[in-house]
Amino acid sequence: SAYSYTVAEMKGSTVVNSDVTNAFAVENIGKTFHVRCVDERAVNTSNTYKVTLSLVLSDGTQVSNTASLKVKRTSVSLKLSPTKLSLNKTVGDVGTVNVTCGTKGYTVTDPIIQVMDSTGKVSAEGKLKVTYENGKLIVNQTEDTAYGATYKVLVRANSYAPAVTLTVTVPTREKSNITATLNTKGGIDVIRDGSALTVTPVYKNVIDGKRLEEKLIFTKTVKTVTEDATDLFFYTENADGSFTVTKRDGAELDHSAKYSVQLVAYNGEQKVCETKPKAITVKMGTAKLTVASQSATLFAKDRNDRVVFWFDTTDTTLNGIAEVKIKEAANDKLFEIIPYGDGIYAIAFKDKKVDSSFLTQKSASKAVTVTLNVTLDGNETAK
Repeated sequence: SAYSYTVAEMKGSTVVNSDVTNAFAVENIGKTFHVRCVDERAVNTSNTYKVTLSLVLSDGTQVSNTASLKVKRTSVSLKLSPTKLSLNKTVGDVGTVNVTCGTKGYTVTDPIIQVMDSTGKVSAEGKLKVTYENGKLIVNQTEDTAYGATYKVLVRANSYAPAVTLTVTVPTREKSNITATLNTKGGIDVIRDGSALTVTPVYKNVIDGKRLEEKLIFTKTVKTVTEDATDLFFYTENADGSFTVTKRDGAELDHSAKYSVQLVAYNGEQKVCETKPKAITVKMGTAKLTVASQSATLFAKDRNDRVVFWFDTTDTTLNGIAEVKIKEAANDKLFEIIPYGDGIYAIAFKDKKVDSSFLTQKSASKAVTVTLNVTLDGNETAK
């Protein structure tokens, strides 16, 4: 109904310490007793331990017995990925390293971390700030981090475990300059507002370019004149660090001009780098429209008569129609285009006047071919 226990440390048959009871816990679970270590610092794994267990039975009888046990300490191994970091002090790079435990059943909660010099033997405390969070080492630079220095971060699962080493290098000031280039994909079609350009920055000497504040600048060149065109474009940043660029609503792009994009990166208020201007594609793509009408007959004796027509296309990416005009000067004197709205148009006698050639002709009818110039929304220069 009750029990008590004592633990002594033994070296062979000799008692080394008669009472190390507080280093162990003995628990009664069902019909068995479990012994566990609760103070590893008080345990010597080269010695044995004698547990004396005293019990009081239900009838009041007192019994006791001893058990000898051996305590071992499993060496806990850790693995770092990566094992090397290069941190640019110019932008205050922050490194992240995954920590995994190779010892089954052991959970790393509070590893021992030491920052050492390049030899790994002399303390460099304060040169880096290294913390452990959710299975990762977070490596930050400090004011004392030196350009051109190499540090070794020693990480142990506990005070008895072997250390694994993370080597951290800081490039010299001369080699810490940040540079960037731009990759572009796609383009903007002035008659397709849904078209987009992807701009991807590629950095050198920075671990995570998205830690920088970035700005895209656009220019437009016509012949030898270059001007800022940033207000003509709209861009958003994507999760992978690239930018999606589209035409800004209401902007007018001249596809016969040349456009370019440039990236400027800042660390706070300090400009750290800018790219060379990169040419981007602004074009007018091809469009296929077909004209349709229920009738194509104008009656010469009815000056108010009209032929109603509209346009069809299978291309759902096209913008709407901005303007329809008659191409031939001769026909433009005879006829006019009347927009009805909602994509419906009509051809009528110009100014409601029927040319005398239609009234004096000998045959019952005369065929006239009218060529239409169709301008789509967004196309400012061509038909």
